[in-house]
Amino acid sequence: MRIKKFFLIFLLALTVSLTFFNQAESFKEAFFKDVQFNPKVYDGEPVLINVIIKNAAVNPALGEPKFFLTVFADNNLVYDEASQPWVCPLNNEASKKILVSNLKGPKEYLMRIELYWLNESVAIQEDVYQFKIVVVKLFIEDWGFSGSEVQAGAENFSVLKISFRNGGNDEMVNASIKVSESSSLIVTPSFKALGSLKPKEKLEESFLVSAPLTIELGIHQLTFQVSYFDFRGVFHIEDFNIQVKVVKLKAKIEVYTPLTVKYKNLTTVTVKLKDGNNNPVSNANINFYLNSKFLGVNSTNNNGEASLTFNADFKPGVYEVKIEYSGSKLLEASTASANLTIDKALTKIFINTLEAGKVNKETLIKVNLTDEYNNPVSKASVKLYAENQILESLTNDFGEAEFNYKPLAKGKIQLKALYEGNENYSSSYALSIITVEPIKTRLNLIAQQFLQGNQIKVKAVLKDEFNNPVSNASLKFTFLLNEKPIYEEASLTNNDGEASLTCKLSSTGFIKVKVDFQGSEKFSESSASTSIYPSAAILFIISLTSTAAIATILLYAKKFNLFGKIESFIKEKTSKPSLKTNKNICIRCGLEIPKNALYCNKCGANQFPYASTLSDLDKKVLDYIASHGGSISINKAVEDLGLTKESLLEAIERLKKAGKLEPVE
Repeated sequence: MRIKKFFLIFLLALTVSLTFFNQAESFKEAFFKDVQFNPKVYDGEPVLINVIIKNAAVNPALGEPKFFLTVFADNNLVYDEASQPWVCPLNNEASKKILVSNLKGPKEYLMRIELYWLNESVAIQEDVYQFKIVVVKLFIEDWGFSGSEVQAGAENFSVLKISFRNGGNDEMVNASIKVSESSSLIVTPSFKALGSLKPKEKLEESFLVSAPLTIELGIHQLTFQVSYFDFRGVFHIEDFNIQVKVVKLKAKIEVYTPLTVKYKNLTTVTVKLKDGNNNPVSNANINFYLNSKFLGVNSTNNNGEASLTFNADFKPGVYEVKIEYSGSKLLEASTASANLTIDKALTKIFINTLEAGKVNKETLIKVNLTDEYNNPVSKASVKLYAENQILESLTNDFGEAEFNYKPLAKGKIQLKALYEGNENYSSSYALSIITVEPIKTRLNLIAQQFLQGNQIKVKAVLKDEFNNPVSNASLKFTFLLNEKPIYEEASLTNNDGEASLTCKLSSTGFIKVKVDFQGSEKFSESSASTSIYPSAAILFIISLTSTAAIATILLYAKKFNLFGKIESFIKEKTSKPSLKTNKNICIRCGLEIPKNALYCNKCGANQFPYASTLSDLDKKVLDYIASHGGSISINKAVEDLGLTKESLLEAIERLKKAGKLEPVE
C-alpha cells in the first residue's frame, strides 16, 4: 500500500512540467526548455529539480560557451554554480539535476531559477523561471487538558478532557489517540480513531478516568499517543503526558436543623455523613459548632447519622451551625453549615397576692416570671404599679420577685406587674385586683344639758383602731327632735381628732344629737349619738322669775299704758318660727324648701355641706378655713398652703358657689 502511494506521488512529480513559449532565437540565445520538480515535499527532504537548457545562439568567438545556474527560495540563494560553469555547445541541449536542501516546513516557497552565460568574466542572464514548492510538516499543537483529579475508589468516573490542534500545513490522515501508559489508572476508552484532520483543525476528546480504592494517593502520569499518516503515507507518532492527582474519596455532610429556636430552648441538630459513592459512613466523629463556639462531638451510627442537642443560651440573632468531619485514611475531610435563628423567648408573668390588704399596712405581693415553657427567668427587673406607686424588684433563681406594698387608699386597687423584656426575653404584663380594707374608726360624742334659749355645745372625738386621732376629718352633726332633723352642720377635726359645735335651739323637749363620719380614702365610716334635754331645776327658777317679772311689768304697764306694747311684743315673740315645726327650712336663709331637698332654690345653699364631691384643692382650702374658725388671712393662707393668691381666691369662690362658705357682707 505504501509502495503504491509512493509510486503515484512519483508519477505526479514527473508529470509536473511547464510548457514554455517557443522563444525565437532572435529573442533568447539560451533558455530553459523544460523544468520538472515535485511541488510538495516533507520537512527535511531535499527538493529535486530537473532542467533542460537549450543553447540557441550563444557562440563565443573564443572558446566554448559556458553556462551556470542559481536557485533562489523566497529571494534567498539556496543553490549556485557560478564557480563551476558547464559547457553547452551551440544548438545543443544540456540536462541538469538540481538538489536543494534545508527548506523547512511547514511553509510554501516561491522558487526562482536563473540561467547565466559566462562571457569570459562577465555573467549574462539568459533566462529566469519561477515556481512554488510546499514544504509539509505535520505536528500536534495547543495540547491541553482539564479535570486532572481522581478520587480513589469513586464509583463515578472523573471526566478528563483533552484538546489539541493539527499544527501542520497539510492533512493528517487516519489520526488516532490511545493511552500508552495508564500508571494503574483506568481510562475509558483507551483508544479512539479520530479520522483525518485538516490543517489547523482543533479536536476535543473526553475520557473517563477512575482509580481503585487501594491505589497510592498522589500524582500519577498518563501517557497519550497521537498517531497519523502524512501525504506520503509515512506514519507519525507523538506522545503527550498528563499528570493526574489521585485524592481520597470525598465525603459530604447533610445538615438538618430547625430554622428558628427560642432563647434557652433545647435544640437538636442532626447530620448525615456520606462518602462520594453516597454510602453512609459509620463510626465517624462529627464536631458541632455555633459560629466559632464548639458545642460538642458525636459519632455517626450505621446510617451515617449523628445528632447533638444543646441549649440555645445565646443572644438572639442569626447564627451559623457549622459541622466538621476531619476525614480518615480513605475519606477526605468535609464541612457543611446551615443558618439557625435564635428568637427572643416569650415570657409569662403571674401575680400572687392575698385576697385583701389594709391601708398603711405592708402587704407582701409575689410575682412569678417564666418563659413560655415555664422555665423561671432569673435576675429580671419587674415593676409593680399600684395606685400612684411604682415598685421594682429583681427575680430570684426561681423567677420570683417580692414587693412590700403599703396601700394608701381603701377599695379595690388594680395591680399591674410589668416586665419590659431585654435582648433575650420579650415583654409581658399581668393585672390583678386587691381589696384594701380601710382603717377602722370610732367616734366618741360628748354633749351637756342646756338651758332653753342658750347655746348648745357638743364635741366629738374621732380615733382610729390604734387609738390615734384622725385629723382633718369632716364630721356631720345632726340634731333631731322626734327623730326629725331640726339642724345640721359639719365640722373638721383638729390634730387631736376633735370637732366641736355650738348652736342655739329653742326647745324644751328631748333632743337627739348624732355625729357621722362618712369615711375617707384611708378610714372607715363610723357614727355616734346621744340625747340631751333642758335642765328641770333651771326651768323652774326661770318660771318663777318670769312670773314675778311679769306681775311687775303689768303694774307699770297699766300705769304707763304699756299693755298694748307688751301685747305687740308677745305676739311678735310668739309669731317666730319654731324649730319644732314640721316644715323643712333652708339652713342658710330660713325659707321653706321641699322635704329632702339638697339645695335651696333661692340662695342655692347646700343643705348637707359635705354631700357633694370636692376637689382635693377645695377640700384643702375648706379644711384650712374651718381650722381657723372661718376667718383667715389671705397672705398667711397662701404661705401655709403653698398656693398662689389667684388659686386660693378661685378655690374660695368655688366653695361659696357650692354653699360651703357663706359670703360676708
